[in-house]
Amino acid sequence: DTFRRFHTRNPFTSAALFEDPATAAGAAALAGRLRDLKWPHAGAIEIVHGEQSGHSALIRADIAEEKGSPIRISGQARFID
Repeated sequence: DTFRRFHTRNPFTSAALFEDPATAAGAAALAGRLRDLKWPHAGAIEIVHGEQSGHSALIRADIAEEKGSPIRISGQARFID
């Protein structure tokens, strides 16, 4: 979408689910990798996940410049039956 907004999917066909919901672990890994690649993130990225499955989620990852520093993840959660 932009240098700071990403649309992601995680197919999961080996279980009853067709797509994994958004996860903080995946968001942190993506944000850390982008930081290490010196991606122009301006301190944060947004990850939109699950639009195609009808369970859209927005996760924000705050990224410090120092390699190896923590990634702060925020967003909202909801229960899915």
